Amino acid sequence: MKGDNRKKLRSKFNSKDEVWRIEAVIHDGNWYDIEKWAKVARVKDRQVLLDWIKKNEDILIKSEQNSYRVGHDEIVKWYEKEGLDIEESIVPNNFPPRLWGGMTETDIFLNAPRRRVGTVNFQADSDELLARCTEILKGTGKIMPDTNGKYRAYGLSAAHMRNLLSKGLTEEEFDSLDLKTRAILLQRELTDLPTEWLSKTIDFYTNTFAPSVLKSAMSTISIYLPDRNDIRSQTVIWVIAALKKFDESASVPFPGYLSSVLRHWPYDLPDEHLGKDLARFQREKKRAINLVLKDGYEGENIPIDKLAEVMDIDITDYVSLNNEHENWLAEKNATTLTWEDSANEKKGQMVGYEETQDSDVQELFKMSLSTVKTAIDTGEWDLAYKIISQIDSNEIDEDLNSKLTPEFLSVLGSYLGMS
Repeated sequence: MKGDNRKKLRSKFNSKDEVWRIEAVIHDGNWYDIEKWAKVARVKDRQVLLDWIKKNEDILIKSEQNSYRVGHDEIVKWYEKEGLDIEESIVPNNFPPRLWGGMTETDIFLNAPRRRVGTVNFQADSDELLARCTEILKGTGKIMPDTNGKYRAYGLSAAHMRNLLSKGLTEEEFDSLDLKTRAILLQRELTDLPTEWLSKTIDFYTNTFAPSVLKSAMSTISIYLPDRNDIRSQTVIWVIAALKKFDESASVPFPGYLSSVLRHWPYDLPDEHLGKDLARFQREKKRAINLVLKDGYEGENIPIDKLAEVMDIDITDYVSLNNEHENWLAEKNATTLTWEDSANEKKGQMVGYEETQDSDVQELFKMSLSTVKTAIDTGEWDLAYKIISQIDSNEIDEDLNSKLTPEFLSVLGSYLGMS
């Protein structure tokens, strides 16, 4: 049915004249340069587009990069004039205009520009050490969970935060942080974005936009995030990261930027879940096996010293990393219920397992989105990141409730239907 609808939309769009297609494209509120505008509008003679631009300069907004868009009022006016439903797609492969509070999505990003911040990335071996770092940087830097179990502090000056930590901790504690600084980072604060818009935007890009973009990377994603709730939680985090990093001055639409990063970020999952050494070992071992097989070895009889030689690593290091690899495989397979067809066995699953799994998936997804919405309402994103990251890793901190503020618990409970 969806395929038929797409064909009908494409056929209807192509049946319109070039001027109508030009206007339909630009009235979604996104930035378009001449080349992309002509391509999406399917304009064969670019002069037709240039003539339209010259004739309609009064309604166009032009960027320094020579891209064009139109504002909220012009979009509404055009849709009313054409008698079209502003919530329905009229351009193939494009979403309808995203409007909120008298602004386009582009306007909202322009009104919340990124800020220059410094960052300090570190590891904390205990909750006590993390609490001390948080207290030392209070009022100077905000600490958020980062990848690989580390943390990242955001503030105006990375050097100043490093100096405060070095003075406030013992020499041994400071050295254990394995601290890395980054002097300049451009990032948008989510609190600068309208709360209601942010909630709807995260929901839209997580559940409507991202799945089709991530489809080609799903084989990689599912290795490290085997459950649907894990994938959805990670997608929420990716969307939030994109919202914070998106360059509003680049004259490109946010969907284009998000599509680009979502095609790359999934391939960081091996390093994040395994660590760079083990992830690199897995990649190099796979390449080494393929090379050795070409030399006539059989898959079950490849000597480990041959693989170590091809991979150019010490045999002791090979054995150590291979043990880690085997342990990871065992742990991964232990959580996967799969039966292969044989003479006496059929592929299947435990009675009641599918229903239980689907129920768990829905509940954990509800928890993830409720957590994000709670953070939007309360501004306590550090707690939200902690909860979501624990859902992703399936390692829930038993003392997590004691770390949540009463306000956060109350709002989260209301979204979960517990109050």
